[in-house]
Amino acid sequence: MSIPYSFHYMALASMPSESDDFEKIGRPWFELLDRMNGQMIPVADFPSDEPLLFLILTGGTEKKVLNAIQNLKPKNNHPVLLLAHPANNSLPAAMEIMARLRQDSHPGQILLFSSPDYVKALSELSEFIRLSVAHKKMHHSRIGMVGQPSDWLIASQPDYATLTRTWGAEVLPLDMELLETKMSETDASSNLPAIEQFISQAQTIDGPDKTDFRKATEVYSGLQEIARQYKLSALSVRCFDLVEKHHTTGCFALAQLNDDHLVSGCEGDVVSTLGMLWAKHLLNAPSWMANPAFVEPDTGLLRLAHCTIALRMTSSFDILSHFETNIGIGIRGYVSPQPCTVFRLGGKNTDELWILEGKITSSGNSAFLCRTQLDILTDDTASLQQLLNNPLGNHVVLVFGHHKTLLTNYHNLFIADDKQK
Repeated sequence: MSIPYSFHYMALASMPSESDDFEKIGRPWFELLDRMNGQMIPVADFPSDEPLLFLILTGGTEKKVLNAIQNLKPKNNHPVLLLAHPANNSLPAAMEIMARLRQDSHPGQILLFSSPDYVKALSELSEFIRLSVAHKKMHHSRIGMVGQPSDWLIASQPDYATLTRTWGAEVLPLDMELLETKMSETDASSNLPAIEQFISQAQTIDGPDKTDFRKATEVYSGLQEIARQYKLSALSVRCFDLVEKHHTTGCFALAQLNDDHLVSGCEGDVVSTLGMLWAKHLLNAPSWMANPAFVEPDTGLLRLAHCTIALRMTSSFDILSHFETNIGIGIRGYVSPQPCTVFRLGGKNTDELWILEGKITSSGNSAFLCRTQLDILTDDTASLQQLLNNPLGNHVVLVFGHHKTLLTNYHNLFIADDKQK
C-alpha cells in the first residue's frame, strides 16, 4: 500500500542507530514505511509542523522518546503516533511511553503491526497520514473576514486567536470598505464569461435584470482581488451590507468562488467557513453552508436552506432574487439524491463538533425559504434531537458522501484532545 503523501518518522532503539542490530531489527519496518512514501530522519531534523511519528524498535527506548518529545515540544506540540511491532519489547515500551504522554496531557495513539503486511494497521497508518496532511494544510491556511460577522450571529463570533490556536488557520480581519474599493477599482470585464455562462446555464431567470448581473460581477471581481492580494485560502463576507449599501448580493460571487475552489462563506460566519475549509483539506470536497429550516427527529427529516450554493454541487439551478430582501441575485440549486454528511463546529473555543450522516432525498422550491432547499433523511435521530436541544449555531455545513468516521477521527485526534493541553 502506498500513500499519496510523503511523511517523516523517527526510529528509536536501545542500541545506536549505526549498529548492525538496529538495521537488522528495523529493516522490515523501514522497507514498509519506505513503500508507504515515508522517510526516516533524525530527531533533530523533524519538521515543526508535522505530527510526531516514532517507530519503536525495541524496549529501553522510553526515555529516548520522552526526551525527544520534550526537546521538540517548544516548536511541535502535535499528536504522537507510536508504531510498535510484536518483538523486542516494542509494544511494552510503546505502552509505557503512551501512559506517560497521557499523564502529561499530550495526545497520541499506538498503532501495532503484527506483520509488515498487516492490512488493518496499514489502513490505520494511511488514515493517520491523511489526517496529518489535512492538519498541516489547516495550519498553512488563511481565512479573510471581509467585514464583521452579521449581527445575528451572537454564538458564532469566536475570538480569532482562540480559533487559530484550536484549528491552526490564521484569521485576517478586513474592512467592508476594502471590498467596496476593490469593486470600484477592479476591472470586472475579465469575469464577463463567468456571468454569461451562469446566465446561459440557468433553467429559468425570475427577477434579476442586467444591473443586478453587473453588480454581482463587480462583487465577484472585488472578492477575487482581495483573495489574490492577501493570499487567502478562504473568505467570508458580511453580505447583507452589500444589500443595504449597494442594492446587490454576494450569492453569485460566493457560488462562483466556491466553484473556483476558493472556500467562501456567507454572513461573516467564520465558524462555518472554517468548517468548509476543513472539508476541502480533509475530504477534497466542495461544501454547502445552510440554515436548518425544519428538524423532525421522529421521522429523521432535516430540511436545509440558503440562497447560494456552489454550482458544481448542483444538477441544475434557477436564478431568482435574494429571499429575505427580494434584491439582486439568489440561486435555487437542485441536487441529485445522494448520501451526505452534515456537521457544525462550535463552542467557546470552537472545539465542539455536531455531525450526522444521511441522504439527500429531494430539492424544494418553497416561496417561504431561502432559495436552495434540500431535504435530508437520517437514521441518526438522536443527533437530530441534539441539534434542537444543544445547537452550536444557526448554520451547518453539508458535504456529499458519508464521512462521519473520518471527520470525527480528525476531531478526536487534533481538536478534542487539545482541551487537555
